[in-house]
Amino acid sequence: MHGQRRTYQAGCRCLPCKAANARAEANRRAAHRQGRRPLGSKTSPVEAARLVRVLLRERYTRRQIAQALGLKSGRLRLHPEAITVAKYLRLKRFYRQAMGDDFTI
Repeated sequence: MHGQRRTYQAGCRCLPCKAANARAEANRRAAHRQGRRPLGSKTSPVEAARLVRVLLRERYTRRQIAQALGLKSGRLRLHPEAITVAKYLRLKRFYRQAMGDDFTI
């Protein structure tokens, strides 16, 4: 179906598909400028690694953390260069639940 971004991404370059892609890109850039990141985008894993280290010191296992994040493999592996925003937010939510909302380091 023409006039949709997914059609543009599939290779169509008709004017309605180009316009749909341009709108989506403009919306993405505007959200990024406002500090909102799409859940599938990547972010730095530095803060995530810090949260994992604290949880490990609090005697949570890597398997428990992976299960809390909903990882299918049951293994916690953080990429050294990037982590998805969605995974980071799930980790942050688990950290807050485990430590209590008012716990800070």
